[in-house]
Amino acid sequence: MKDSEYLFNYSYARSRGVTEQELEGMQSVYEALHEVLARPLGRNRTHQQAVQLIESFENTLQFLWMFEADTAKHSYWYRVDGCGCPKRDNSDAMWSGRRIINKNCPFHGDKL
Repeated sequence: MKDSEYLFNYSYARSRGVTEQELEGMQSVYEALHEVLARPLGRNRTHQQAVQLIESFENTLQFLWMFEADTAKHSYWYRVDGCGCPKRDNSDAMWSGRRIINKNCPFHGDKL
């Protein structure tokens, strides 16, 4: 696979010592993550199951990147198709530990 075919920064991963086998694993996780982001209710998933799956992928990616597990550094949770949480505000708040939730969001709101 060429560097440009990866869904992540291949060069940075290599500089962190990620092996070829781990790179392939990362690619698989990113592909599955992007599938869930685009079709969160596919395969008969509920809103809550989609959220849990996205969080699980993010935890796995932190492990594969050799980063400390930290949900405050998750960056995909609000990118799920159909999420009503404010994108720009959550992007700006990334790594602060804060999540700005729209109470009417079908994925993160209080009506789950």
